[in-house]
Amino acid sequence: MLIAQFAKKYELDKRTIDFYTTEGLLDPPEEERGSKKYRIYGKKEEAAIKKIVLLRDLDIPVKEIKEILKDPSYFTEEKWDEIIQKLEEKKQREVRYYDERISLAKALRDTESKTLSMMDRLNESQWKEFTLGFARGFRLARGENVDGINPEIVDEIYEKVLFFWKRMKDNMSKGIDPESEEIQLITTKFLRRLVNEHFGSIVYYEWLVNKDNSAELFEDEEMSEEEIKAFKEILEIIFEWCGDAKEFDNCIDFPKFEDRKKEQLLEIYYRYAKEDDSTDDAEDEIKAATDLLREICLIPKQINAEGFTEFAESIKNAIEIYLEIAELMDEDRETAKDVMRYIYHALKKFFDTPDNKILSDEQVLKLTSSED
Repeated sequence: MLIAQFAKKYELDKRTIDFYTTEGLLDPPEEERGSKKYRIYGKKEEAAIKKIVLLRDLDIPVKEIKEILKDPSYFTEEKWDEIIQKLEEKKQREVRYYDERISLAKALRDTESKTLSMMDRLNESQWKEFTLGFARGFRLARGENVDGINPEIVDEIYEKVLFFWKRMKDNMSKGIDPESEEIQLITTKFLRRLVNEHFGSIVYYEWLVNKDNSAELFEDEEMSEEEIKAFKEILEIIFEWCGDAKEFDNCIDFPKFEDRKKEQLLEIYYRYAKEDDSTDDAEDEIKAATDLLREICLIPKQINAEGFTEFAESIKNAIEIYLEIAELMDEDRETAKDVMRYIYHALKKFFDTPDNKILSDEQVLKLTSSED
């Protein structure tokens, strides 16, 4: 057979046959016909191509197949049983794959109207709080008028958020329910990655933006003016630690925090200390600063459905989305607004589900252990 007939018989492209021939898996003899030479694929090549097709179906590299074909002892009965078993497993995987795709198609058919109606149920009060938080966060994310913000880290956070935005927009356009398992998985991965890789940067930047307005933190506290000054300086040290640590696991390295920041914390203590304060009190202040850092790092664990409105405000500098994003993404304002509503429902469902967690069990144990 000529290459065209051979390729058609085995339902392969002529270029594939030519590739296998060039690589030495097939070695057809040549026959002169007139002034031209043609490769003739006979029984030997047919026996080889059958094996090649099966082995390629198992994703075995071409170079490895070439060596296999040189070894007549390779294809034992046990080896054929192994090949058959692997093909059966691949068949089952493909069956499951298309079963899942069929289920997804049915879900899209059945839930599109539900998703659209859900967008309309968000009341104006909820929407206003949510979008105001994002608006402020969007400005923070771009580092507007904030000294101390590292633009490279901001860009890293921003890219993750934009990727999340695009995925959510794509799923919204397909009519996938924001409360579905598929969207919840996307949301979970996004939140965990954001917290694990950028928690320290996010809380530090939030402090940089708000520290000039931190007086409201002490409105209900019976503290002297000097005590408030000292506390603000301690907060500055804690948030600077978070900014330097960047990643969540680095933030919760409490022994290292005490070792690195001990001198600064003691300097603040002795500067504001009263005559009857003791050295033991100084050590207690270091532990108190560690406990305060611990409380800050517990924020991702403590967010729940009831606190979702506060959560929407607290993550504004991470998600960085508001209607202004329409300009960056070349979208109209209504599309941006619809995507935000979609994200809101996905996040609300996430925090409304008790089993959903941002932090790992190991991280929670480290945060809640009194041995640190």
